[in-house]
Amino acid sequence: MPDPLSSAIEPVAPRASMPGWYGDLLGAVSSHVTSGRRRALASVNAELVGTYWRIGREILDRQNREGYGTKVIDRLSADLKAAFPDAKGFSPRNLRYMRTFAAAWPDFEVGQQVVAQLPWRHHVALLDRIGDPRVRVWYLDHAVKEGWSSTVLIHQIETRLHQRVGKAVTNFDRTRRGSESESIPRLRRLTCTRPLSSRYCCAITPVPLPLRWQGPVFYCRSVEAAR
Repeated sequence: MPDPLSSAIEPVAPRASMPGWYGDLLGAVSSHVTSGRRRALASVNAELVGTYWRIGREILDRQNREGYGTKVIDRLSADLKAAFPDAKGFSPRNLRYMRTFAAAWPDFEVGQQVVAQLPWRHHVALLDRIGDPRVRVWYLDHAVKEGWSSTVLIHQIETRLHQRVGKAVTNFDRTRRGSESESIPRLRRLTCTRPLSSRYCCAITPVPLPLRWQGPVFYCRSVEAAR
């Protein structure tokens, strides 16, 4: 008797035999899959960041009431690892980051929609490198809007983008000359023409210019010029 499973399997028709509209169907379905995955990852990230904030809040509140030392964090880390052996992120160092995160964003529940959009690695970079809450908010806002990776975020912090943006050249039309200017898109707004779903643009980055061009000029590394 033939195997019913093997007999049910038929060879896949070659792509060349598909009707002309098949490419559009494949593209549309693939787009739905990609966007669905992106939304799922964003949802998981938001929940993770929210959980870390709540853990940090518990630790911070208990510390403020009881004034315990570092041994409690170490013990808590060991017990959490034992209770959730498949989970990551419960090292003593990361628990301390959670505590600092909760202290840095005391009104997290109010601003959760924005704060939770950044991955945890980005928040660690913000906590490590920025002490001024106002500057931290500035970088968080731009990282969300521009879709910066953690590497780009760290670079922008270390090169003090928030200070350099205020010094951007405004008379670029009068200082650029000939075809040389065509290689550097003109800055009108600190936004990129790529869609928000794109995460391949390094956004606003300083570029070296000839000496006759005074001051820093920023450009977008994407193929399209910045608007």
